Amino acid sequence: MAKISVAKMSLPGTLRFILGRFWLNLKASYEYRASFWSQIVFMILNNAFLLWFWKLFFGQFGQVGNWRLDDVYLLDAMSAIAFGLSNVFAGSAMNLAGTIGDGELDYYIGLPAPTLLHATITKIQVSAIGDLIFGFGLLWMVFGAKPDGALHIAVALASSIPAAVVFTAVIVIFSSLAFFTGETR
Repeated sequence: MAKISVAKMSLPGTLRFILGRFWLNLKASYEYRASFWSQIVFMILNNAFLLWFWKLFFGQFGQVGNWRLDDVYLLDAMSAIAFGLSNVFAGSAMNLAGTIGDGELDYYIGLPAPTLLHATITKIQVSAIGDLIFGFGLLWMVFGAKPDGALHIAVALASSIPAAVVFTAVIVIFSSLAFFTGETR
């Protein structure tokens, strides 16, 4: 009976692989500089418009339940950071169902890197860099002037990392349904 070998990488090797793909993707995206920067800037502006909406909303109603404006800002910042991390480092996860449905996953199966990891980190969503910048800036805006602000920022950032992992995992799980449903578009 033939033995099937599975690509295994050590943790340092996996991290080097992820960072290497990230830099390659970043360089490829930066080739079109105007598009690169406009995607980032317009994502920041898009998120800032949402903040303006919340400022108007809470200016009118003051407090909704136990939620104040700073609470919504914190939630928005952590969500932007988690979404940004997920789409900067695993930008292809959003297109995984299409990759599976189109039969393009076969390309990754023959490569020595782990198939799912390689298929999810192949591309970067440039606009997600704008989400990251916006999230960091909003965290600084909410906590920067407070005496224990650095601790709050560190906790928020530490909490955003597992949130990004869960977000990516949910996308991969739902995208994997394409194995059973076939064409997803």
